[in-house]
Amino acid sequence: MNLKKSLVALALTTALSASCFFSLSLSPNLSGQHEKNNHPDYSHMSYKKLIKEIKTPEQVTDYLLDCIEYEPSDFSFVRSFRRVNREHKADCIEASISAGALLSDDGYDLKYLWMFNDNPENGRAVYFYVGNAISDHLKNPKLKQEGFSDQDKSKLYGTLGIFQEDNNLPRFSDLREISDFFYFQNYIPMKIDEFMIDDFFGAIR
Repeated sequence: MNLKKSLVALALTTALSASCFFSLSLSPNLSGQHEKNNHPDYSHMSYKKLIKEIKTPEQVTDYLLDCIEYEPSDFSFVRSFRRVNREHKADCIEASISAGALLSDDGYDLKYLWMFNDNPENGRAVYFYVGNAISDHLKNPKLKQEGFSDQDKSKLYGTLGIFQEDNNLPRFSDLREISDFFYFQNYIPMKIDEFMIDDFFGAIR
């Protein structure tokens, strides 16, 4: 088995039993400081209504930062999005799953990025998406200032997650750049299965 296949196999068996690593040395959020917007009261919506209501990464950021509290998991299970929305708590993997669930009916892929250094059980997860799935009205002034055209932006990646700095509008050229931004050496994209959205009891780790 080559190194890439070994890493994939290792990540598949350990990511769901891992802890989220939080680095205080990260740069400020590329989207700027989060301010509570005048969005609907997401906290009282059912998970199915939220999936229909939320259409953009910006709205996902509002939901995760305004409605969900970070809570490290006890490693016995992964909360599904249904359960996250019920308890209003999530770790970094569960928040990534929730972000994918919220955008699952809007043309976005069901994947998140697991990043780690030497120990694959100690890492961090963010949901990632390609810029060309963003609604036309969602613009990033920072990209315009730096000379990125709309066509260029369609090739860039954005990220979403439980922490303030996890939420970045599209500006990363590839997954390696995302991993470097969060100061991790290794990364593996992980698939979000449908049962991770709907199963209230969550996935057994």
